[in-house]
Amino acid sequence: MPREKDIEKRLSILNESKRLFAAKGFHATSVSDIAEAVELPIGSIYTYFKNKDDIIQSIIEEGWEAFRESMTSAIGNEADPGKRIGLIIDVFLPELFKDVDFISIFLTEAPRVGRLREKIDFLSSLIVSQIRQIAERSGRVLEFDEKEAMAALLIFFLGSMNSVRLIHEAGLPLCEEDILRFIRSTVRNTFNLG
Repeated sequence: MPREKDIEKRLSILNESKRLFAAKGFHATSVSDIAEAVELPIGSIYTYFKNKDDIIQSIIEEGWEAFRESMTSAIGNEADPGKRIGLIIDVFLPELFKDVDFISIFLTEAPRVGRLREKIDFLSSLIVSQIRQIAERSGRVLEFDEKEAMAALLIFFLGSMNSVRLIHEAGLPLCEEDILRFIRSTVRNTFNLG
C-alpha cells in the first residue's frame, strides 16, 4: 500500500505545482513554495523530481499525453474524416479548455521545455490527414503545404488556447463555448461539412 501513497504524493506535487506556476509563474515559484503547498519537507519534493524543470516538464508532458490519448481515442473508432474533425473540436478541445492552469503553463513553458515542435508536428499531421481525406471524398484536389498546415494549426490551436487563457485572466465577456462555436463554424464552412 505505500506505493499508492507515493503516487498520491507525486500527483499532489504536480497538481499544486501546476496551480502555483499558473498563478505566480514558473520563475517566481520556488520549490519551498511547492513543498509548503503540499505540506511536505523540501527534500520530499526531490524524492519525486530532480528539480523544478523536471516538475514543469512532467506537468507539460503528462498533461499533453492525457489530452493526446483522449483525442486519439475519440477519433480512433470513427471512419469518416469529417466526423473525426468534429470529434476533435467537440471532444478534445472542450476537454483541453477546462484546464486553464495547464493552458497557461503550456503557452509559457512548452517552447522552453515541452518539445513544442514535436507536439505541433503531431497535430499538423493528424489534422492535414483528415482534411486531405475530406477533400478526396468530395473529389477535390487540396494543395496544402507543411508551412500552411502549421500556420493554420498554430492560429487555431495555440490561438484558441491563448484566447481561453485571456478570457479567464482578463475577465472578457466570452466563454470557451464562444471560441468553440467560432472554430466549428469556420471549419464547417471551409470544408463544407454541413
